[in-house]
Amino acid sequence: MRNLLVQKDVDEARREVEKLEKAYPQHRAAKRARGELFRATAIGKPFGFTLKSPDGTTLDTAAYKGKVLVIHFWSNTNPRAVDSLGTLRALHKLHADEGLALVGINLDMDRTIFEQSRKRLNLPWPQYYEPGGMTGNLVVGLGVIRIPSYYVVDRRGVLRYTEPGVRLPQLVEGLLSTAATER
Repeated sequence: MRNLLVQKDVDEARREVEKLEKAYPQHRAAKRARGELFRATAIGKPFGFTLKSPDGTTLDTAAYKGKVLVIHFWSNTNPRAVDSLGTLRALHKLHADEGLALVGINLDMDRTIFEQSRKRLNLPWPQYYEPGGMTGNLVVGLGVIRIPSYYVVDRRGVLRYTEPGVRLPQLVEGLLSTAATER
């Protein structure tokens, strides 16, 4: 299925996912394949989800409509993910007043580690915890396959980006400047 997506044969990949789901409807591999198909085909489409964190807080991405939303999937056990927080701090400092919103979704396997780091890091944007790490329901459903990963949503609620953050600052700045004229 991944090879088909790399080859841009989305229709054949969809058929393979459907066969897998039919044969193994509850298997994690079928769910992961559906998520990866979603990630490969979701760019340019309306996007949203809700996440109820174990502490009782709820993330509803619809609440961020009108802002450029960056959803950051990360873990304390991944040095690149922790390092990426510096880039996000800089983006937040530069663009929070221009309509940039950041949301962190932590994928640590131990919630205690997440809670300790949330206090220690004192990040100025909301942080949520996804139980199960890389096998959590949200992560699997959205097709997140590595951390750090970013899902970037424009002001109209359309998904624009779903990959690691190599070009994140330029992408965010472009969406902020373009979107400002479209309001």
